Amino acid sequence: MHIDNPHSYHCTIWRYQPSHRQMLVRVYRFEESGDETYFYLHFGGVVYFEGPLQWSGAALTRGSAKECIAILHKIGIKHAEDAVRSDYYCLFKIKLPKIEVKIVSETIVKLDENEIALPSFIHNRQGLKFETR
Repeated sequence: MHIDNPHSYHCTIWRYQPSHRQMLVRVYRFEESGDETYFYLHFGGVVYFEGPLQWSGAALTRGSAKECIAILHKIGIKHAEDAVRSDYYCLFKIKLPKIEVKIVSETIVKLDENEIALPSFIHNRQGLKFETR
């Protein structure tokens, strides 16, 4: 997933639904005109989150399999190696000046404002595989 000028964006945990393990992150920036540009990142099947509730920067990268397995072992997930090897769980990271945001989830989907207006947005979206550039 590619985001143009990721350092110009700010992020906020917008919604979290623990019973469905769904996390919605609002990614936004202010244009020179004063208008706000934004979209959302929907993480499905979230099993781990580490970081603040708001931060600056949206340079999203995929963590290594080794890092993901270590986190899954730390939280007691059985068969972590098989889950990571089959791309069932992925570690997504955003490096900040002093810390790193880490999210381990099954899927990530980029959504616009119209897509999250649907009450069933969590159930009707299919995850996209993360692409590195």
